[in-house]
Formats: sequence, structure tokens, C-alpha cells
Amino acid sequence: MGVRCGVIHEFSFSPDCKHLAVVSQDGFLRIFDFNSQELVSAMRSYFGGLLCVCWSPDGRYIVTGGEDDLVTVWSLQDHKVTARGEGHKSWVTMVTFDPYTSKGVASNGRPLDSDNPELPVYRSVVWDRMLTYSSGTFARTPWSR
Repeated sequence: MGVRCGVIHEFSFSPDCKHLAVVSQDGFLRIFDFNSQELVSAMRSYFGGLLCVCWSPDGRYIVTGGEDDLVTVWSLQDHKVTARGEGHKSWVTMVTFDPYTSKGVASNGRPLDSDNPELPVYRSVVWDRMLTYSSGTFARTPWSR
């Protein structure tokens, strides 16, 4: 897949500033290595353009929203969709992670460490065009590796 010209709706740097995620009207999420300016990963929306993008606090996941009324979670490590959220009444125009409940917290509420090897849980916040609010939780499952 080549990089074409088109309207860029939003871009976001990874927490470590090594990658740049870009969403555009052609429906693609493109992730670039910022230093080498090379395309390292890409995802196509289910339908229509992508409007918003955000990185998880640990930089492992990218969440997008767009004209397909879906919230899509992309794994940078696995180069695949790990979750999709449906049920929005209109275009999803803003997505973000809640840093207070996402960063290094397991589903049992304890901090992630060597004594608590459970997979991390992330909390997202989403707004759609109709100004309705929703939030959700997703966890990386062992079978999604």
C-alpha cells in the first residue's frame, strides 16, 4: 500500500515520540517511524474516512474513530485490529484514553508488576457527532497475540 495524497483529519505522536499515527479521509490509519519517515503499519476503516486518533498511555495500542460509527483499536505490535466498538449513532469525532484508569492498572485494580502479571486493561472515552458520550473497557486477550 502506497501513501497517497488526501485530507488528513488528525495525527498523534506516540508517548515515546518514536511513531506518528495519521488518520485521513481515505479511511486509512497510517503509522510512521518518525525518525526514518517510513510507513511501519496501516489499517483501513470498515467504511468511510477516519476522523480521530489517540495512543494508549503505554504506546501499545492506537484507537481510531470515524465515519463508520465505529471505534477501532489497533495493536502496533501485532499489526491488527484487536477490538471494535459499535453502537454509536453518528460519526465518532473524538477518542481518548483515560490515563488515570489505563496506565499500568490490571482489571483487578492492582498495579501491574512482577507479582501481578495480569494483562493490562485500558479505559477509553468516546464522543460521536451527536454529542453522546460513552466509555468502555477492553483488555488484550491471550488469544489476540
